[in-house]
Amino acid sequence: MITGAQELVRYGVQLTLLFALFASFSAHATPTWHTAKINSIYPLADGAFILQLDNDSSACTSGSSPDFYYVRVGQNAITQEALNNMLSVALAAASLRINVSINFDSSGTACYVNRLSANFAS
Repeated sequence: MITGAQELVRYGVQLTLLFALFASFSAHATPTWHTAKINSIYPLADGAFILQLDNDSSACTSGSSPDFYYVRVGQNAITQEALNNMLSVALAAASLRINVSINFDSSGTACYVNRLSANFAS
């Protein structure tokens, strides 16, 4: 037999789980693809780097001109290995002046990059 107190606890747990579910939806990244050439790669003191492209995505609201697209460990699921790989690809693509396609989080102002590919066939 369930008592009134047990029912209140169960109801409270259900509300907490429901709130956590809704909060997780709003915390997710909004993935956006954009293709352009890299104009600059700006390394930061913490090991992250910023990409500046030859044309900005209207979905990036970084507030800088040109837009800053950040690649940083711990942001948008980036690991240290992924950052190192992206920096290598970005440097090669910038040297060859070929297009890159980036996938970034357009839900915030940092435009954190999650994926980067060089388009050698373009």
